[in-house]
Amino acid sequence: VSTQSTWGVYKMAAKQDGGVTAGCACGPSCTCDPCQCGTTAAGCCGGQAASTGCCGGQAGEGIVATALAFFNDLEYGKGAEGIAKYLAPGATFTCMCLPQKTLAEYGEFMKALGSITSDASYTPLFVTSNSDTVTIVADMKATHTGSAPGFPAPANPPKTTTCQYVYSISFAGGKITAMHKVFDIFTGFN
Repeated sequence: VSTQSTWGVYKMAAKQDGGVTAGCACGPSCTCDPCQCGTTAAGCCGGQAASTGCCGGQAGEGIVATALAFFNDLEYGKGAEGIAKYLAPGATFTCMCLPQKTLAEYGEFMKALGSITSDASYTPLFVTSNSDTVTIVADMKATHTGSAPGFPAPANPPKTTTCQYVYSISFAGGKITAMHKVFDIFTGFN
């Protein structure tokens, strides 16, 4: 996964187990080795938190790591409870083709979606950020194999879909305040 912003360039890959693997192209005073990072990226880049002196040492890396950890928990069905630690109170969600209005509601939707797709995978393709926003372009692949309230019954044989989507995630005080999703429902759900 390529990431680029005003503070540097590095690669990240989200994993289903919730970890984030990071490998940075750091400045001369910092050596970055790939490592397992949590929501703050502490332990990466020679043991320093990325937002406090490594990989360019500028604000932004902390919210990227948080956004990618949130991405994993959201996409892999942790639900509202599993993503609550990342959210500011009342965090909103918007998407032209989905009815959910809060990130808690969307978290529950993704949890239900996970229950009807046996092999769902979500891969960040590109990540960029500024001081208060992280944008993730991702690829979803899933096979509709189960049923849940509010979802259509699976086709016979089950249908597999692949589509790309974009999340624009807004932060304030280290917490997510809003997320906007750009998604083609006709490609994703047909």
